Amino acid sequence: MSRSAKLTDHLYRQVLEKSELCDVTVTFGDHVMGAHWGVLVQCSYFRAMYNSGMKERREGIIHIVTKGDNGCVTLEECAIDAAIRYLYTGIITLSFVEVYDILRVADYFRIAGLKQVCNRFLSNLKWEPQNCIDICYMAKQYHLDLTRKLMKYITRDILNVLEHDCNINYITNEIILEVAKIAKEIQMSTELQFNAFHKWLCFDDKARTETFVKLFRSLSLEHTTHEFFDSLDCDLVQSLSDCRDHYMKTKQKSLRERLRNSSKSCDVVLMVAEVDDDYVSDETNTCCIFAYMTDYKRWSILAAFPEELDHEDVKMFLTFDKTCNILYVYRDVEPIYPQAGIIHIGIHKYDLTTKTWHACTLNMKTPNGIVIQNIGCTNGKLCFVATCIKSQTVKLLVFGKKDKEVVLFNLQRSIYADVYTKMCSFENQYVVVLCYIVREESEKEVKIAVYNLHSNKIKRIRNIPQAIQNPDDFYEMEEFLIETKEGIIISKVNCSYYKSLNIKTGRCSTINKVVLPRELITSNNHEHDADIDFPFGIVSCTGLNTVAIHERALDRLCIFDVLTQTLNEEQSLPFGIPYGQMLHTKLPSDCLTCFYECTHCKFKIETAEEKQDDCKII
Repeated sequence: MSRSAKLTDHLYRQVLEKSELCDVTVTFGDHVMGAHWGVLVQCSYFRAMYNSGMKERREGIIHIVTKGDNGCVTLEECAIDAAIRYLYTGIITLSFVEVYDILRVADYFRIAGLKQVCNRFLSNLKWEPQNCIDICYMAKQYHLDLTRKLMKYITRDILNVLEHDCNINYITNEIILEVAKIAKEIQMSTELQFNAFHKWLCFDDKARTETFVKLFRSLSLEHTTHEFFDSLDCDLVQSLSDCRDHYMKTKQKSLRERLRNSSKSCDVVLMVAEVDDDYVSDETNTCCIFAYMTDYKRWSILAAFPEELDHEDVKMFLTFDKTCNILYVYRDVEPIYPQAGIIHIGIHKYDLTTKTWHACTLNMKTPNGIVIQNIGCTNGKLCFVATCIKSQTVKLLVFGKKDKEVVLFNLQRSIYADVYTKMCSFENQYVVVLCYIVREESEKEVKIAVYNLHSNKIKRIRNIPQAIQNPDDFYEMEEFLIETKEGIIISKVNCSYYKSLNIKTGRCSTINKVVLPRELITSNNHEHDADIDFPFGIVSCTGLNTVAIHERALDRLCIFDVLTQTLNEEQSLPFGIPYGQMLHTKLPSDCLTCFYECTHCKFKIETAEEKQDDCKII
């Protein structure tokens, strides 16, 4: 024990023993105790009393009123005793039950050190919905440093906080308005904010209506889902004139923007999903194509599959021809073998303008059977990447005004090698194909080819074989081709480097930087959802500067922007996602309507029908 500690301990024993060496007497309630001016003057309350020569100094007696007769606060005797002990020893034991009384005394006597001890105690306490409002009252009343952090906690968990009746009664107008302000700062969803404000209002609607109106008018309704926005057409909102005005202005603005933007393209991710019978007119159809509108954060139903395509256990390939608004769907059933030296590829196309399906057959002269690996559409030409069954080659089949068959790679593989391919386009002129071969001896060889659709020239980029530790590891195996304005990025998830491919020169350089973060995938182990076509239980696609990934086991869809390095977890469809390809593309926005029949889309459909009727009359 230090000399100063020994001294303060000695002085405090004099207090307890009511020693004659004490030079002042302190009384509060039934307590009478000796003290030392030299210790008490540590706090400004007693120092002012001593320096001003007041009656207490002259008579040597300090009377502390405890029952509120002083016109200010009620002070608990045990809290006063603990505060004086703290002035002597610098030690105090706190509990949640006692801390409010101690804080009141520390504030009244202006004992800054004791107040800071209480602040630390409350900061380190485990905050829970049942205690956070009590702590909030203490923090606000005594201006504690933890107030801001505590209000963020309350805001993030506001619905759980409101579940406790004791809380909802004591959340004042001031507190709920502060919650609304922080909710905007942390970008809390409008739906969650509204639900919290509504729950708060219901406890005392007469006293809280005026504040609820302010809260509702602060909501950004234009950023909500259509389903939620339509739910606001209810008695609560419509009976309050200011709330109704805010709702109607947002509705009119949203409809105007929808009509103004109807001729523009919308960035979408296409997926196939198994739907309930309520969403399709034909009960035999259970699979539909959905488009996730990334700018609007909403799903749109594009089309229901025709009966011959409606097989949930079969892998589907999707591609879109922007030149004529045609969506192509290829159903991968089995290898295609030539008949009389010609292969016949059956494909379905959906016309977004007429909203009709058509089946067609593409023919190509080739002596060998093939397995389709990828499909794409570049500059109005339908392209297939296929592996040949016997010749051990990877080919590009191009269908357009002049059909072409281009050999991309000679594999020279053993029968034990697995072959995977990826394809993307660049500047609507080049087709880029990546092929990686995994051999039995745990070696992975990557090949890249760039085909110019205008000049019919092909560039092949050499790559060094890679040793692999675990062929079942997604992070080690899966390669992504990402189109950028400068070229193509080739990378794996959580890889310490990536390759940048210059399409014009054919040069492929290595950059030591992680471009696809680990957070893209939530789990290392997807074996429980494994499939021969999707060995990791993961389906992915790439667009301009973006990667979209869907994890089947978790029903998790996320989109990652390579340029800004931002990862967004998007809305999941309320339907099952069968195995199949995703597609990141652009679609005309006037072809997209929500699968929920909302006012926005209904208005757009009715307006379009009226225009068609006007044209018929003319």
